[in-house]
Amino acid sequence: MIKLRINQLVSVTSKATSTKSIMSILTSAKRYNSSQPKGDLYKFQSQLPRLPVPALQDTAAKYLKSVEPFLSPAQLAETTAKVQDFIKPGGVGETLQSRLTQFAQGKDNWLAEFWDDYAYMSYRDPVVPYVSYFFSHKDIRGVVGENQLLKASLIAYYTIEFMEQVESEQLPAEVVKGTPYCMNAFKYMFHNSRVPAPGSDITKHYDGQENQFFVVIYQNNFYKVPTHDANGNKLNKGEIYQYLQQIKNDATPPGIGLGALTSLNRDEWLSAYNTLRKSPVNEASLETIFASAFVICLDSYNPITIEEKSRNCWHGDGQNRFFDKPLQFFIGANGNSGFLGEHSRMDATPTVQLNNTVYKQVIAENENSNLVEEVATFLPRVGKAEIIPFDIDPVSRTNIVEAIVKFEETITAHDEEIFQYYGHGKNLIKKFKTSPDAYVQMMMQLAYYKLTGKVRPTYESAATRKYLKGRTETGRTVSNESKKFVETWTNPTATIADKVATFQAACKQHVSYLSSAADGQGVDRHFFGLKNMLAQGEPVPEIFTDPIFSYSSKWYISSSQIPSEYFQSWGWSQVIDDGFGLAYLINNEWIHVHISCKRGNGLSSDHLKWYLVESANEMKDVLSKGLLEGKVEEKSKAKL
Repeated sequence: MIKLRINQLVSVTSKATSTKSIMSILTSAKRYNSSQPKGDLYKFQSQLPRLPVPALQDTAAKYLKSVEPFLSPAQLAETTAKVQDFIKPGGVGETLQSRLTQFAQGKDNWLAEFWDDYAYMSYRDPVVPYVSYFFSHKDIRGVVGENQLLKASLIAYYTIEFMEQVESEQLPAEVVKGTPYCMNAFKYMFHNSRVPAPGSDITKHYDGQENQFFVVIYQNNFYKVPTHDANGNKLNKGEIYQYLQQIKNDATPPGIGLGALTSLNRDEWLSAYNTLRKSPVNEASLETIFASAFVICLDSYNPITIEEKSRNCWHGDGQNRFFDKPLQFFIGANGNSGFLGEHSRMDATPTVQLNNTVYKQVIAENENSNLVEEVATFLPRVGKAEIIPFDIDPVSRTNIVEAIVKFEETITAHDEEIFQYYGHGKNLIKKFKTSPDAYVQMMMQLAYYKLTGKVRPTYESAATRKYLKGRTETGRTVSNESKKFVETWTNPTATIADKVATFQAACKQHVSYLSSAADGQGVDRHFFGLKNMLAQGEPVPEIFTDPIFSYSSKWYISSSQIPSEYFQSWGWSQVIDDGFGLAYLINNEWIHVHISCKRGNGLSSDHLKWYLVESANEMKDVLSKGLLEGKVEEKSKAKL
């Protein structure tokens, strides 16, 4: 019997409590009605190609090349023999390849059949800090950036507007350089939640028109705020502001911190969840949170430094949160804002689009000199924000207290630094005639080599959204060329010409592998599929038990880049205890790297940050001399 772990999706219709009609001071569009014609959001879905099953020989060749930097000649010979035995005619590799090819027939995406469950839903460690990712919005100078409720109202308003575009399918389908991308993840953006379940969590999906509300968390209490009135009209900014003001003025004592339960190990959260659900009140309240469109957290904390802002978005205090929701926005008392995404159903690209779209409009509102008057002087209306009640028995109270303690222990064990480098950015890198992504990857590898004296497996996320239901493939960024690059650049006798040559070769190889991975031709997902084709009781081929096989996918550096002009930081946790998590932004004039690692393993985020600064300065200096100044000199000679 073929071993498959299929993730579960539960469709739930939970009708929200009807809301009273509310007055409007601004023109509001009617909520999308399912009987209306739909837009183009999913128009390319039926045309998208299926994720290919790579050729066995090609994957084997790429694998051997990818592990070569870590092996001695003798070790490489042993591994090569195991690979050749695996792919030989009539061998087990061909058998598994045949099974996988047959399994892929007729499926939207063969990998999606078991990847989401393996990588996310059956993962039992806490989603924060280990799975979820955060965005810290850049600061806004002016009234919007300093007024917590005003900023929260605008974020909520424009998020609702984006939600309407998704639900009506009026949001344009994404097309990159003429290639349409899969938009399937947008189905899991609103009115969804991860929910703990035995062995493997589930996703609950709720009807948006039956649940026209979002949730606000303030002082650890949960509140229900409508997105539309009873007639289907979207709430305007002033109405949302008044709801948030009501919540801030609510005399209800601070809550016990129930949200901390969602920070537990998933099995522990499941146990606590089942205890909570014994009360019908709690069962209904949890369903309300799960069904909500999104979550807004009003924090009492005032983060000042970029590190404080990042940590507040990444995990906060663990109590004024609900980590199972895929969309969670935070607004501090001083107006600082950010976002946290639960990763199981969506990678970062859809939520980057959401945040970019929303925050661009929030910034534009800062130019509206009448904004405060428009929202703050809105006449009181009928209807109040509803507190979501919980009946906390002694067992649940103990569970919450223990969850808070465990959360603090987990977070304290993590070290974080921010490399915010204003020495140069994308504009200068492009003058070096190289990929900005490859450039920063080499910079990070050089810094790691300076810190440890070693070259170790490094992961970079490669998007496969050109395929139906495509998510990611592994970019193996360490190569023979990148190893030569770091060795040359740390050799005091190396010339500028040597350094330039090794840099260019390393970047070329990097671009080649990442492009191949984005085309669905990487190593890791294919081997993952082949392993899952083993029948129960069949012997595991030597290629998979070879020590280098597991070592080469032990990510000492886990890295990824996103594009945004509206973030000052983003990041997540390292994926192994003795590794680093490196999330980066490359803007025109600056580079950002969020550095995370676990304490107590001889690692220090601060030390890696030091070498990132040193590497960035060195690369700018050497490449400017070797590639730019040389060209100026050649042009001068040509004129003479």
